[in-house]
Amino acid sequence: MAGRRDEVINCGDAKFTPEIIKENIRRHPKLASAAVVRMPNHEPWLAVMSPEPVTVQEINDWIVRPLRGELAGVEIARTFCVAEIPLARNGKIAREDLLRLLLSLA
Repeated sequence: MAGRRDEVINCGDAKFTPEIIKENIRRHPKLASAAVVRMPNHEPWLAVMSPEPVTVQEINDWIVRPLRGELAGVEIARTFCVAEIPLARNGKIAREDLLRLLLSLA
């Protein structure tokens, strides 16, 4: 499995990195940008930048369910619309900042 070990999300019997979800998010017509973060309890939460509301059901139907063979049992637990996704100086997602942002919105 590619990706940093500390970013691996363990959801039931499936283990995956946020990148696999992010790759599929890019194809969603409503989403300008999105990022998945592993919460302390290992639930995958999603931050999206979208001009209109996006539900967790819609995200799971669009992104997760088509990957069932690879990610059996995976569900995005919560979805939040945000004004921007925090980035580090190198342009990568600032996961700790994103985690704090999502916890403040929960």
